[in-house]
Amino acid sequence: MTKFKVLYPDVLSADNNAVERAISGDEVEFRIHNESDSGKIADEIWSSSHAMVTGLSMPIDAAVVNK
Repeated sequence: MTKFKVLYPDVLSADNNAVERAISGDEVEFRIHNESDSGKIADEIWSSSHAMVTGLSMPIDAAVVNK
């Protein structure tokens, strides 16, 4: 079964997303990065992710929307 891929481009988590992992089980692949520049995350990661959860450090601008 293909996992649902969630990109966290700029999210810091003190508990390694423990709550999210507990409720999602093995069905979700967490793609966690700590970047403020969208260009530092490979385009393949952006294009193959099904969803994105953002923090505060990466602006959601045209560059991110186009990915």
